[in-house]
Amino acid sequence: MKKQMTIFMCCMATALAIWYGSTITNTDKIKTKVASEPEQYYIESPKEAAARARKQNEARIQKQNQPKQITMESKHDKLDAFTMAQDFIESRLKCPRTAKWPWISYKKVTVHLGNGRYQISSYLDAQNSFGALVRTHFICVVQHTGGSDWRLINLTM
Repeated sequence: MKKQMTIFMCCMATALAIWYGSTITNTDKIKTKVASEPEQYYIESPKEAAARARKQNEARIQKQNQPKQITMESKHDKLDAFTMAQDFIESRLKCPRTAKWPWISYKKVTVHLGNGRYQISSYLDAQNSFGALVRTHFICVVQHTGGSDWRLINLTM
């Protein structure tokens, strides 16, 4: 019975070792490839290999089951500032649906002034009250006040 149990344990250790990237050199030792080094191996007994494989598996499962910590931080960036400036500007147009923004990178037209303030300098094409398409240049300064709130500091059109 003891011999059968030993053989069973060797088979289980061998199976686990193979599952985790090991190869068998003989029945007493297992030649295991080191993951970080492509051509390096180390020799261990089946019990050691099974214990190592069990620990690796438990660590992987524990890492998967850890709750993800989500923090709501007050983040703001140039893209947010540019988008809010567009909203503030469109709210002051006669025909906001006709606004055509240039194909220009928001990074090129937005400058961070510090303290959550951004200056956006660009242009847009929109129809006036007569239906004519007019290009309007603007300079807009917005400030992030926390959360998803923004305040218009200055708008020159």
